[in-house]
Amino acid sequence: MDDRLPGDDTLAHTRPPVFWGRGEHDTVIPQRAIARTQSWMATHATQDSNIYRGLGHDVAGPEVQDFVTFVKRQIRSSMNTSMA
Repeated sequence: MDDRLPGDDTLAHTRPPVFWGRGEHDTVIPQRAIARTQSWMATHATQDSNIYRGLGHDVAGPEVQDFVTFVKRQIRSSMNTSMA
């Protein structure tokens, strides 16, 4: 399946930061979609990814804190880049 989209080449070149968290017991997202996302992210993004034990298809606890930390890190990085 060719599912390339406009902008994929730019993303592959710039590799923007992406947070990807998912629960180990998520039964909503099919495994083939997870595999496809992992493959795409490996070549198009700088990923910060975690699989959270005990979570299903939800967002809670450590994932929320990890996301907050990720966003703060991106803001700091952006501020440092704009000041340079």
